Amino acid sequence: MHGTLTDNQRKFFQRLWFAIALNFMILIFLYVLFYPQYDTNDDFGICNIVNGSKGSIDAHIIYSNYVLGLIYKGLYSITTSVPWYPLVHYAAMFSGFTAITYSILNKLKHSSAVWVLAAFILFFGYEGYILMQFTRTSGIATAGGLLLMFWALSNDNDSSSRVRNIQIAAGGVIAVVGFMFRDTQFIAVAAVMSAIGVMILLELPQRPKGQRAKQFVLILCVFLLLFGVAGGLRMVDKQAYTPVEWQEYKEYNNARSSLYDHGFPSYSEYEDEYSELGINENAKNYYRQWNHVDLSAETMREIGSWDNSDRTIINSRTIVRFIKTMAKGYMARPVFYMFLALVLLWILRGRKKPVAIIGIAYTAVIVVGLNFYMFMTLRYLKDRVDVGIVMAACVVILWTLQNDRPLFSHRTGAVLLTIALIASQLCWHDNWRVNAKDRVETLEANRTVAETIAEDKEHLYLNKAVGFSYSDAYGVFDTLPYGISENVFTLGGWTTMMPANREKLEKYGISDVYRDSINNADVYIIDKDIDTTIQYIRDYYDADAKAEKAFDIGAYPVYRLTD
Repeated sequence: MHGTLTDNQRKFFQRLWFAIALNFMILIFLYVLFYPQYDTNDDFGICNIVNGSKGSIDAHIIYSNYVLGLIYKGLYSITTSVPWYPLVHYAAMFSGFTAITYSILNKLKHSSAVWVLAAFILFFGYEGYILMQFTRTSGIATAGGLLLMFWALSNDNDSSSRVRNIQIAAGGVIAVVGFMFRDTQFIAVAAVMSAIGVMILLELPQRPKGQRAKQFVLILCVFLLLFGVAGGLRMVDKQAYTPVEWQEYKEYNNARSSLYDHGFPSYSEYEDEYSELGINENAKNYYRQWNHVDLSAETMREIGSWDNSDRTIINSRTIVRFIKTMAKGYMARPVFYMFLALVLLWILRGRKKPVAIIGIAYTAVIVVGLNFYMFMTLRYLKDRVDVGIVMAACVVILWTLQNDRPLFSHRTGAVLLTIALIASQLCWHDNWRVNAKDRVETLEANRTVAETIAEDKEHLYLNKAVGFSYSDAYGVFDTLPYGISENVFTLGGWTTMMPANREKLEKYGISDVYRDSINNADVYIIDKDIDTTIQYIRDYYDADAKAEKAFDIGAYPVYRLTD
């Protein structure tokens, strides 16, 4: 920059760089001590769509926005030798945490807040950086971006209009990134964070009369623009899936998701219904193990409609079950104890003015409402979702802490942070790098399996959904060679019926996976439970079908299907 910095500019850059430094130190601490991993296989599936491991790079990443997919595609088109996918996640989370740190330090105006923020970043940083998952990343980025915007619009912010505009723009970009990772999580976190917006609006009368209407219009325009951009991104994403092949895939995947998220109804209770669909008990169990390539979207929707549980009925029994289930579930989550600690801190050092109390009560209603909605729709107690919601509630509490005096002494803060760090290891020690040696050895062994399969491009390898997994061969920051899985077709999972995988079958001359694989010299099947597979094929395709052992690749037996 040229010229002399004003006092406001100096305060802005000093506190920003302190927030960056604090977050960088905590990130390095977590990365050095713990072994990062994907919380679910979904992220590995998304990564493999964009990293070229399937022999192509595609921006259709299904659960995240198409524009984010284009960003991944552009990066991996430059080089596939860099783990862009996790690096983009880390950049988004780091930005979110830094925005929270910067905003709260400015809001509370005293250095004792550093100890609280360090503990906060430590707990939620572990959930994001070490147990990486795109929904968690969305929650962290969304909360950070929205908080920075709220801080820019707050009465307590005495920065220049130029600095405030920078804060609004930066917060908006971070929040939009959160939206692109997972739009539904953006909405949930925004609902909780709106408590801060409510408090800012309730404090408008404190401004001079001439500024009230102007500030209200500014707030309205800022968030209309934010949600307008989000809406535009949603339209772009929707447009990307208008081709017929993607419409068919989306229909199939939605039916699959609904059925497998809720589970298959009991065969003994619905034997007649299963029989009408031509599904015997062995087939039902086979499908239940995620080998659903034979199931149509219509069949999955039909099966999913049978179990009309009374859980969707709101009555006193449902309320009691909800309370018991949520209490038990949240008590098992380390981040919930961070939430409880902040609640206690608010009781001792929080602002008790009507506006703050309304904000806390509003947050409680939204959080309970979100959890009740997820309970009623059978999507409750999902760590990847709950982390963002709990984090947003914690941010609201941080916003309402007193800012006219220190929360506690630095000595007390250091002691409390040490206690939190030690206590957290009771839950996290399994992921210490020193305890991950077996996991690393497993990855290396399975990597050899993946490389061996990739060398045999003349053959298509069918793979059971719970069989060989590339996520057991490559870690978060490992790069997969281009095309390493292009000759493998998995019999189930959310990527199975994507257009690229259908094209893979066509390349090997297969239109019906099981029928066309029997007596096909170009097809192998990797299967540790071949008897179940053969029984299924005998029941539905060829009564004389059998499996001939071809060879082993590491711990995985490989067969040919014959009759």
